[in-house]
Amino acid sequence: MHGLSNTIHVYSIDKETESRVVHTYGHPQAVCWRDDETIVVAENKQLSQFYIPTGGDTVLMNHVNVATSNISALTCFASNGDVVVCTESDRGVFLLSARELRIVKRWRAPIRSTVVKCVGESVKGADKEVQNIAYLCGDDNELLMFNCSGKEEKDSALKERHSLNVRSRSRIIGICLEKNVLYMLGQNGDLDAITSPYDFFTERRKRRNGSEENEQKRMMMDD
Repeated sequence: MHGLSNTIHVYSIDKETESRVVHTYGHPQAVCWRDDETIVVAENKQLSQFYIPTGGDTVLMNHVNVATSNISALTCFASNGDVVVCTESDRGVFLLSARELRIVKRWRAPIRSTVVKCVGESVKGADKEVQNIAYLCGDDNELLMFNCSGKEEKDSALKERHSLNVRSRSRIIGICLEKNVLYMLGQNGDLDAITSPYDFFTERRKRRNGSEENEQKRMMMDD
């Protein structure tokens, strides 16, 4: 939980009591859990990583500069703890290693607006390999699926991207993944959901590619 102070209050849902307090360098703008006892915090253009064991002392593991633009959203992958960071004005997307917070890859998000929310999941692709997938939501309600597991610096992510415009009656202010369902909360209280989002986007892309191939064949026949 975070606000306008340089403090994060962690609460136990079961006990409904505050269990830990984390003091940050600046105002925390986004937070994600890397594991049960480690959090990554975005503060303007920087990231801090804290070890916060229950009943123990909070330890700052590292504090790094990441971007030239303020960080707008971040998420962590369960498979390896790697972190995805999105920035505001330049639509940057950064993949950072779990422990060192070292930049491994960087892209410019193929999205028309600022990324305001992102969540991640680790899924098995068609080749049975684990894929780290990020879902990015822009402030114009464009939703993007982004594959962060490719070996190439740029094309591996960009060619695997899929997007759609969420037809919510208001601006989306929050997204979350729970039990293979992607929920999107609108400003007026609307709640949209996509079941099995990875399969949904993948199938959607296959249908789109099939339509494009059919159109190309039709044009060739017309010529």
